Amino acid sequence: MTLAARKLGHAVRGRTVLDDVTLQAEPGALLGIVGPNGGGKSTLLRLLAGLERPQRGQVSFADRAVSALAPAERARSISWLPQAPTVAFGFTAREVVLAGRLAHHAGAYETAADRDAADAALDEMGVSALADRAVDTLSGGERQRIFLAMVLARQTPVLLVDEPTGHLDPGHQMAVCEGLAARARAGRVVVAVMHDLNLAGQFCDALVVLAGGRVVASGTPRAVLADPQAAAAHGVAHARIDPLADGRRAAFTPLRRTGPLPEI
Repeated sequence: MTLAARKLGHAVRGRTVLDDVTLQAEPGALLGIVGPNGGGKSTLLRLLAGLERPQRGQVSFADRAVSALAPAERARSISWLPQAPTVAFGFTAREVVLAGRLAHHAGAYETAADRDAADAALDEMGVSALADRAVDTLSGGERQRIFLAMVLARQTPVLLVDEPTGHLDPGHQMAVCEGLAARARAGRVVVAVMHDLNLAGQFCDALVVLAGGRVVASGTPRAVLADPQAAAAHGVAHARIDPLADGRRAAFTPLRRTGPLPEI
C-alpha cells in the first residue's frame, strides 16, 4: 500500500510553496523529507495527510486519491503529528494518548484495546510514569513524547511525523528514530520531516530534499548527503560524510556553511 504524490503544486496567499513535487513512500522503508526552513516540507506533509487538497496534482494511498477518502476512513488510515502540537488545558497524558484511538470507533468511550494500545505507546516512549500528569505541567521534551505516543497508539498503516525529535535529548532522539524505522520495517508507510541530517542519514532508508518548493535531490541517504546540491540547499559548503556499514546510510557532519544564507 504505497503513499504517492504526483506533480503536486500548491500556493499559499499567492506564494508558490510546492512546485511539481513527486515522491513515493513504500511500506518497509522509512522516508525522510529534509531541506531548509521554508522549503515546503510541512505543507507537503499536510497534503500527504489529506488535511489540505493540492491545487495541482494528486496524493494517493493504495491507488485511491486521499481526497476521496471519507474523514473517518482517512483517520483510520493515516496518522499525522504536526510540528508544534497543542492540547487543551488540563488533559492528562493518558487522556491525550487515548484521544489517538477515537478514529477507531464512534463516541468518546474507550475499549480494552484502546487502553492496551495507549499503555503500550506510553511505555515505548518511556513516559508511563507521566500518565496521570496534566500535559501542560510537563517539559517540552516530555510533551513531545506524549504526542508521539498518541499517534503511535492510533496504529494506522501510514504514519506522518513533522520534526518528531524536536525538544528531545540525543538519547531520546535516537530512540524515536529507531521506533520509526522499526515500524517501517514492520510494513507500515512512515514519512518523517527532519532537520537533523545526521539522524536522517543514519536512520532513514531514503531521503528527499525539498528546497524552494521543489525536489532537488532524492535517493539513499549516503548518495543524497554526498550531493553538493543537497548540502548547498541547507546552507552547507563543506561536510564530512562517514558511510555506515550497510553502504546506504551515512553520518553527516557540517563543517563549513556557505556565505549569506538563502532567504526564506
